[in-house]
Amino acid sequence: MITNAPLTPSWARPELAVCRFTTRSWQGPDAVANGRQVHGTRVHVLQRGQDGAVPAAPEEGDGLWTDVPGLAIAVRVADCVPILLWDPEAGAVGAVHAGWRGTAADIVGAALGVGTQLDVAPARVFAAIGPCISGRRFEVGMEVVAALRDAGLADLDFGLHVGPGGKPHVDLRRANRALLVRAGVPDSHIEDVGGCTFDQATLYHSWRRDGLAAGRMRGVIGLAP
Repeated sequence: MITNAPLTPSWARPELAVCRFTTRSWQGPDAVANGRQVHGTRVHVLQRGQDGAVPAAPEEGDGLWTDVPGLAIAVRVADCVPILLWDPEAGAVGAVHAGWRGTAADIVGAALGVGTQLDVAPARVFAAIGPCISGRRFEVGMEVVAALRDAGLADLDFGLHVGPGGKPHVDLRRANRALLVRAGVPDSHIEDVGGCTFDQATLYHSWRRDGLAAGRMRGVIGLAP
């Protein structure tokens, strides 16, 4: 049942069996996910075949859509941005993994484009941005700044600032919010649940903090059966 737990967006309703960002201690229900996430813009659609079967998880990609009731889909993260999408009228849900490369390639825009295969309309979509590394902690090189600028984002859109060490820092949750709005999702439909994966070690895994020892959290969403 949907509840207004801290990691569940307030727009989640009973039409969704699950809509939640997981933590170290709560890994959520079983869900279909891409076999490998490659920091690209490939987004798959999972629908029932003529025989009623649901396709297996794709080998690789960074996003999924489905309109199959009872099928939960997910993306895995450990500093990157998990984004959950729902068009209640189309009866379709999506999950997107956006690291800095995917953000610079506008994976959320690509995902909304793919969603049209299920009659998704960006103006109706609700989006939730999950826990990720904060701009205060995300120190980057100028190649990242250049890539985000090349995506048509202004410095303010991705929170560019100079950190204590004199190097640039960027805010990927702000960047993806700007890209969602640019793609036609109303700003009032976008909810940031907050949380810094780097700072909150008891709650979240972080690649930047823990390296190869880092586990993964998930963004999970599915329609009620």
